[in-house]
Amino acid sequence: MLTLSTCATPEVHAAGNFWSDERGNPDHRIDKVGVLEGVHATG
Repeated sequence: MLTLSTCATPEVHAAGNFWSDERGNPDHRIDKVGVLEGVHATG
């Protein structure tokens, strides 16, 4: 399983939303989850 979690902070701030929790996390998070099905060499 792979998980990518990020924030759209520049876009949210541009819209005027500067809220964040006590850890500095904004309220707009982008989370994606995936499954690695295989690997191959590149060259």
